[in-house]
Amino acid sequence: MVVTYNRKALLAHCLEALHAQTRQPDRILVVDNASTDGTVQALEASGWLARPGFELLRLADNTGGAGGFQAGVLRALGDGADWVWMMDDDAMPRHDALQALMAVDPDPASLYGSVAVQGSTLVWPMERADAREPARIEDLAQAPAVCDVLFLPFLGLLASAPLVRRIGPPDASLFLAVDDVEFCLRARRTGARVHLVSASRIDHPLAHRTAVRVGWRTVYTLRLPPWKRYYDVRNRLLVARAHHGAALWYAALPGTLLRWVVTLLTEPERGAQCRAFFGGVVDGLLNRRGRRHDIWLAS
Repeated sequence: MVVTYNRKALLAHCLEALHAQTRQPDRILVVDNASTDGTVQALEASGWLARPGFELLRLADNTGGAGGFQAGVLRALGDGADWVWMMDDDAMPRHDALQALMAVDPDPASLYGSVAVQGSTLVWPMERADAREPARIEDLAQAPAVCDVLFLPFLGLLASAPLVRRIGPPDASLFLAVDDVEFCLRARRTGARVHLVSASRIDHPLAHRTAVRVGWRTVYTLRLPPWKRYYDVRNRLLVARAHHGAALWYAALPGTLLRWVVTLLTEPERGAQCRAFFGGVVDGLLNRRGRRHDIWLAS
């Protein structure tokens, strides 16, 4: 399943990579978040709409990545899928990615995921959930064949129908950002494990981030435009509020303040970035959800 919005060229490359898999997916579902760049016309012109096993789910409104993943998962399960392999349109699965993922004989009670890389570097460093070293995996050389991690991004995440029915689909109310973290945390609360499968690889652009060491903890600040910054700030607080209890106050909020300082030192549009941080904190603490960045960043 691929979620897309206004990136028809990237989507075309992603679909060709899926079509070239050594272990073909039984179906390919594209969830189009009301694109306005001619995505549907491009799919028709390239013949995808007529291919067996291909389905396009076009949403009436842009519901964000989170809404797209929720809609797609629900459609796939409604159509009888046993497993759903989820990714964004800028994912480029290597030819054996799905075969390597299924070769571990995945347990329906747990989540599994491909590793998103640029070269040998992980796009998102992974935190191991066990006590083994290294605790943080940043390069393929550090990754065992299969290991238990705290979360995986929606870049090749494999979920079974029974598990999704037990924990629910991705949370559309987050709109964008941290929805994959929340989904994995929800799974872990029910006893599921989240397994990184290092032989299953997806090429993806690196996430641009700044690392700041504070005591024993490293805080990472993503380089984001203000409208995306709002969701990153808000949703981190919403997830901390729902899953981490008092850590909202002694970890999540101080981390937000530190990211704000780093952003002011490294990013342009400081006024808009400040509004994004303020709006994200207010809405995160007040549990306001959905698409709201335009409220705080209206010119």
